Amino acid sequence: MPPDILVVIDEAYFEFSQNTLADRLHQHPNWIILRTFSKAFRLASMRVGYAIAHPELAAALEKIRLPYNLPAFSQIAAEFALAQRQLLLATIPETISERSKLIAALTQHQKLQVSPSAANFVYLRVKTGEGESAEQQHQQIMQQLKAQGTLIRHTGGGLRITVGSPEENQRTVDRIAAIWT
Repeated sequence: MPPDILVVIDEAYFEFSQNTLADRLHQHPNWIILRTFSKAFRLASMRVGYAIAHPELAAALEKIRLPYNLPAFSQIAAEFALAQRQLLLATIPETISERSKLIAALTQHQKLQVSPSAANFVYLRVKTGEGESAEQQHQQIMQQLKAQGTLIRHTGGGLRITVGSPEENQRTVDRIAAIWT
């Protein structure tokens, strides 16, 4: 990419993927990495994020930033989350482990196409046969799980299942298995 083109890199799920390009920023002054407090720090409603960039790029962006672009309450929440980051981030290894278990369990179902994940959720689609509609099946699965107290999201032509506690994940796997038995 030419150096006069701004490259924005989304690392919203960095804590779950453990992958970053931050160590390469010094070689690419036109790169900016964006991260959020919404996922691992659990501050989705606060809309707090941060950027990592070359100092010259950061200075240029600072010139166009609105003076009060973040509510005071959101700033306080982010500061508190940073102060408590050891506690908040301590759950990440379990989430990563549970994600692997969830993917392995869901992959056992021949009717499911499970995508690899580097986030705190698993994304899957139903494999359909002749005359079947994937969208209808996704809606049915979502409704059946909801009726049993398990909420998942129907998005992007598939189903998104947030990784929960070991007990929540096992319940989800059991409830999905019951749909095809």
